[in-house]
Amino acid sequence: MAMLPVILFAAGTAMQVVGQYQETKAKMATTDYNAAIARSQADQYRKVGEFERARIAEAGAFEAEKLRRQKKRMTGTQRALYAKSGVLIAGSPLEVMADTASQYELDIAVSRYGTASDIALSKYKTEVATRRYGYEARYQNWLSGEYKRAGYVEMAGTLLTGAAAAYGSYGAFKTPTATPPTGLKKLGLMPGVGRRSI
Repeated sequence: MAMLPVILFAAGTAMQVVGQYQETKAKMATTDYNAAIARSQADQYRKVGEFERARIAEAGAFEAEKLRRQKKRMTGTQRALYAKSGVLIAGSPLEVMADTASQYELDIAVSRYGTASDIALSKYKTEVATRRYGYEARYQNWLSGEYKRAGYVEMAGTLLTGAAAAYGSYGAFKTPTATPPTGLKKLGLMPGVGRRSI
């Protein structure tokens, strides 16, 4: 019966350590899951960015081709109207046609620049988002390791505290039986032994 408190201390300490272990595992699992989500989001942003840049490039190429065809039609229409009216394609009419062509070429260059700018902006946004989620994933991995270390330290502390408490409890119930020195008994100074008057 004297060992019951020691057993209870040991059982309580073991239950605390198991609880701390489970808590540590849960925290680590949560941060590992968060890291996986962050990596997945970074990958999704990368894929969406690639798709967006391909779409922008395709739309830009389509716009440039549309402007080239408009230029061709316009210069063809100008040539035909000049020819129909009997004007020679030299001097002012030629300058007008050249100006029309150069305006279309300028529009095509502006369209290409706009496409290149949109692609660069998309690439930048993708890079920022990918890095942000990459940093988040690294942070969550670091946090998982910190939870693991803190959990081990907490469990070790609980074990040591429990062991000390159990030892203290054991020591309180283990009362040593003192044997009086033999000299006192002979002198009659021990309780229960007849006293002599001196």
